[in-house]
Amino acid sequence: MSYAFIQEFTRTSMAGKIRRFKHGYMSMWEKLSHSLPFEVLCDTEVLRVKRHSCGASVTIKTNNGDEQVMEFEKIIFSGALGFKNGNTYRSSSLTDGEKEVVELNDLERELFSKVQTVDYYTTVVKVNGFEHMPKGFYYFEEFMEDPATIGQPVAMQKFFDDTDVFLFWSYGNSADIKGSFVAKCVTDIVSCMGGTAQNVLLQRRFKYFPHVSSEDMKDGFYERFESQLQGFQNTYYVGGLLAFELTERNASYSIETVCKHFAIDVEQTVTPYVKRLFPLSRNGNPSPPRDLGELEGVQFPDLPSLDGYLEYWGIHRVTKKKAIYTWINEEGKIMNRRTYQELHENASHIAHKLLTSTKPVIKPGDRIILVHLPGLEFIDAFFGCIRAGVIPVPVIPPDPMQRGGQALLKVDNVSKVCSAVAILSTSSYHAAVRAGYVKNILTLAKGQKCSAQWPDLPWIHTESWIKKYRRNPDIFNSDNVLSMMTKPQPSDLCFLQFTSGSTGDAKGVMITHGALIHNVKMMKKVYRSTSKTVLISWLPQYHDMGLIGGIFTALVSGGTSILFSPMTFIRNPLLWLQTISENNGTHSAGPNFAFELVIRRLEAEKGKVYDLSSMIFLMIAAEPVRQKTVKRFIELTQPFGFLEGALAPGYGMAENSVYICCAFGECKPVLIDWQGRVCCGYVEQDNIDIDIRIVDADSLTEYQDDGAEGEIWISSPSSGVGYWGNEEMSQKTFCNQLRNHPNKMFTRTGDLGRIIDHKLFITGRIKDLIIVAGRNIYSADVEKTVENSSEVQNHEDLGRIFHCLLYICRGCSYSERHLNSRMLCCGWCPRGCSYSERHLNS
Repeated sequence: MSYAFIQEFTRTSMAGKIRRFKHGYMSMWEKLSHSLPFEVLCDTEVLRVKRHSCGASVTIKTNNGDEQVMEFEKIIFSGALGFKNGNTYRSSSLTDGEKEVVELNDLERELFSKVQTVDYYTTVVKVNGFEHMPKGFYYFEEFMEDPATIGQPVAMQKFFDDTDVFLFWSYGNSADIKGSFVAKCVTDIVSCMGGTAQNVLLQRRFKYFPHVSSEDMKDGFYERFESQLQGFQNTYYVGGLLAFELTERNASYSIETVCKHFAIDVEQTVTPYVKRLFPLSRNGNPSPPRDLGELEGVQFPDLPSLDGYLEYWGIHRVTKKKAIYTWINEEGKIMNRRTYQELHENASHIAHKLLTSTKPVIKPGDRIILVHLPGLEFIDAFFGCIRAGVIPVPVIPPDPMQRGGQALLKVDNVSKVCSAVAILSTSSYHAAVRAGYVKNILTLAKGQKCSAQWPDLPWIHTESWIKKYRRNPDIFNSDNVLSMMTKPQPSDLCFLQFTSGSTGDAKGVMITHGALIHNVKMMKKVYRSTSKTVLISWLPQYHDMGLIGGIFTALVSGGTSILFSPMTFIRNPLLWLQTISENNGTHSAGPNFAFELVIRRLEAEKGKVYDLSSMIFLMIAAEPVRQKTVKRFIELTQPFGFLEGALAPGYGMAENSVYICCAFGECKPVLIDWQGRVCCGYVEQDNIDIDIRIVDADSLTEYQDDGAEGEIWISSPSSGVGYWGNEEMSQKTFCNQLRNHPNKMFTRTGDLGRIIDHKLFITGRIKDLIIVAGRNIYSADVEKTVENSSEVQNHEDLGRIFHCLLYICRGCSYSERHLNSRMLCCGWCPRGCSYSERHLNS
């Protein structure tokens, strides 16, 4: 097939001398013509294009003045069109003696008459003060959307790292918005961004930049163009009249159109790239995180264990009377509190009672189930266990009044898997369990059995021990207890962290003291956490993100934490922001769905005002991070003083204690890849704390190409040492080697991802991957597509689309026959039971 690709250059092609192409664009084409597999006619003028049923005749004038007629089967017009018509190009009408290069048909005349042009300026400016800015293309979104801002720059480009010359794009109207005004707007915006416009090197005006009115677009301009005009009379259009926006979409459209109609049917190769989530704003790149500093008289020690830090801060003269944990209710009122000294003493007392217990007998290394409703009693019990050398096993607290349920099945399964010897809880929760047992016996039909029962283990009420101790504290000396106990070694097991799983596949990650403290110290360093940290958390205490990322990080830093229940957050998401505002919170974290709940409530209650200027670090992690959520949250909270640089999209997993990486602290904005996935971490080649690789799991080799997708493998001192009682699964997950790194052990995450320019992007889970005709489809993307569909505006619409979804809470068997809130999508039971796993039975 022979076809002509007609690209018309105007005098503006010489603007390429501005350090883009030496001698202009034409020189680039001349050089390319020597290596391209087709003929390129440079310096050639198209005089006439005559189309007929079998193709088209193109009359050209060569650079020596000769005319030549060439025959083609198809014609592609690109760039400035090869004809003049109406308002579309150069003049508003044909002058005397002037003929159209192409004789337009009626459809072309109709559609092209709807295309209007505006003045379009390029202004080249030499700028001081932008040396730190990386090369790239930046948008001024606030000026792109508002017609009243015409004249202001809509985009800016820096072509080389070592240049101080910038190119700005602007619109004009040929009336009062002309070159001088446009240049002044450019210099003003440079000043607002912190730079100085030294001088304007060059300014050019273009008269042919086209656009179509919104009414014509609603009337189907694009649809008619694609379905009726493209290919009609063997003619195709790219660029030129179709260059409606100054974005990379113009080039993408051109490529897709040419491939659609001319290329063989093969999958296109995509070049991975990264860009900013937000266009370049007046604030520029985020500033470095604020340094909190330490309290006077405090110096951070390097200790080998979590319990060592509790003891250190518990007797330190500056911190021992300081509140480490404060528990608040739904009104934000303080319900309970622990100082470092009180927690230190409580842990010692519980440890002593555990090791001197006779019913049951408990020895160091024994496993104990921790079943607590959200509160500080859980924290007392956990630290008491690790101080005694007993291995705590936190689990989800089932609804004590409910018969059976998935949460209870899991407690029973976990206790059997790890051979637990006792259950630690509170007397009130245990009383509720007994009452629920009696209720279920009375309501069970004859011969009917419960789907699950509590493990046949002794219950220990640690809060009763503490109450008795606090009534008469002189009878117990915590220092004597500490002298009786052996300090844990880094390789000693600290606790079991059971990952989400049904009755048959609950996996208990074995976390050592060394791995745990390494992970907490790594977070402290990245988060910039100090003894002045004020952490706000509502995350579940039995979950790795709430336990290690929240409770432990604040303690090791010598800071303070303000905590409240996950169910309190679900009922009132804005309590999160209120607590930050009232307590000058500096650090916090939550999953993506939590940010969505906050966004909805902020949009519904627009009169709320908070002060979030104290925030240094706010992580969004634990599930796929969506750019739409991140963008909207920042937009809504910036008026409250929240800074883009404080948001930290992150990535972690229980098999590595919790934390792997996050995109924070390097003065970079929120970044996304070409598919819209949010950057969740920076990858350093020589990072001694964690080594992240993208691997072809079949060949056990690392991908070397930037942007290649594969399984994420990690190697870190934070890694667990295996799954309790499951040697085969432990070997497959924790003991892997790469051929090019034979002396290093890697943990397989089961997650797919890619690294682009040292930035990590998570693409999905291997188990959730759907492959259709060789194309990877991810469950998170399917969910996002459904939610973002123009026909699906809310969850009631989702319920109608999927007919009637039946939600069943695995904790209390509460069911509902429609999808009325994000709570149901995320597995948060509307009844308020403690079950909080992501699950939807339909």
